[in-house]
Amino acid sequence: MESTGISGAEEDQLRGLRVEETKALLSWFISQYPEGAALSCSLQPESIVLISLIRSLGLAVRVFFIDTGRHFPETLRFLSEVEAFFGVSIESWAPLPQEVRSMTEEHGEDLFYDGAMQRKLCCHVRKVRVTERALRGTQLWIAGLRRAQSSERSRVETVVWSPSLQLVKLHPLAGWSDDDLSRYVNDHELPEHPLIAQGFASIGCAPCTRAVAPNEDPRAGRWWWEGGGKKECGLHRDVGHYVI
Repeated sequence: MESTGISGAEEDQLRGLRVEETKALLSWFISQYPEGAALSCSLQPESIVLISLIRSLGLAVRVFFIDTGRHFPETLRFLSEVEAFFGVSIESWAPLPQEVRSMTEEHGEDLFYDGAMQRKLCCHVRKVRVTERALRGTQLWIAGLRRAQSSERSRVETVVWSPSLQLVKLHPLAGWSDDDLSRYVNDHELPEHPLIAQGFASIGCAPCTRAVAPNEDPRAGRWWWEGGGKKECGLHRDVGHYVI
């Protein structure tokens, strides 16, 4: 690892300051939208850290999870574990049966293997459309995007305006490194998705997610059959519309 030129104690101090800055950011924005803030929970470390930070501030924020109908069994079991650990109720939102039926009758149950367009259609029906429903009436959407997650997300801003959803989107962990995230999880003994220990770095639907090799791009395990290119589902298409 390349030397940063600062001591371990200084790194710990900087990490502590980053946590406090993130708490201040969350506290201020949630106070601006006390009845209209929502956190989307993917059950990956970013979401777990955000729940922990919000709970540590004594704030009540609606938390929701998108149950696509194709998740790993481990993911659904972990959802219950997270609720019990934090003492929170996480809303579960599913795609509309008629929309899924219309899609699968025309394209097949595993249409995503047939090409990028079919995969994006599946993501749209099972994730994007559901998230839009879950966010109706919401003024502030809190999400766990980080610049360190992938090259596609390397320019993610902390605060953006989503013109399609007409709301403010907050990425409180945008500047957090992988080490910042793992240290917070370990220091606070937070629960971790069981598939992470099996090499899954970015966990989505079961048919569309595989483990990655050490030092491989975390997003390489998502829709791997598509090869290179942008590995997104369409949920975060408005990240370029800056507020600050």
